[in-house]
Amino acid sequence: MLVGALAGGMTVAFVGPVPAVGFNAAGFAVGALCAALMKHRSAFGGTTTSTDGMAGLVREGLAFVRRTGWLRTLLLIDATLDLVTAGQLSVGLPAISRQLTGASSLGLMIAGFGAGSLMGALLASRLPRIPFLPLRRIHPLRRVYLLQLLAAPFLGVLPLSTLPVATVCLVVAGVLNAIASVHYVSIIQRNVDSAVLGRVMALLVAAGLSVQPLGQILCGVLIEGGWLRESFAAGALVMVLVCALGLTRRNLRELAH
Repeated sequence: MLVGALAGGMTVAFVGPVPAVGFNAAGFAVGALCAALMKHRSAFGGTTTSTDGMAGLVREGLAFVRRTGWLRTLLLIDATLDLVTAGQLSVGLPAISRQLTGASSLGLMIAGFGAGSLMGALLASRLPRIPFLPLRRIHPLRRVYLLQLLAAPFLGVLPLSTLPVATVCLVVAGVLNAIASVHYVSIIQRNVDSAVLGRVMALLVAAGLSVQPLGQILCGVLIEGGWLRESFAAGALVMVLVCALGLTRRNLRELAH
């Protein structure tokens, strides 16, 4: 996202879209070739399950989420955030870039978000070791919701910003989102039994991916109707509201860590 977005934006801006698509296709071809040459070896040969195939595994995962209050809340909030941000990043940013310098500005903004995400991922493991940091005294799950809530305004102001300001906002949003994501995954891994962990993670990922197309369609319709600024403002408001809901939930006490 960092190098590829910046290089792709500059290529489209100064050379044209055809070479950019060609470079992208070549990259996929190299990746596919490397994957094909890899030797696959399963470490789980002979493993059996007590359920009837995939449907049974999914039922078990759903049943676990249903009876775990904090996990239900996390699933709802994560899916809602995916619904909002998918449209903002994949549809909204190209619309904003048309008001700026075109493809080069789009590449720079996406690269800014990628750079922020990289910095956030690197910072996430060090935060608990920083003395006197307020985040250290906050409940782990509330920490996730608070970080996402703080990211919302930086996304909401993007249509009102110049290119440098928008890029900085995306860097900050990327940092906050990446830190929240690292804590999010670690919380699930610490508090979900290993017997159902894979199914729970699959359900959370599937829930997020399933709503992303809806968010992209909705954002596209709003932008096409001339509601670019309003779509980002509404998205930021939804993020704030769902994260505030998570912060006030009492089922956080169910967490062991």
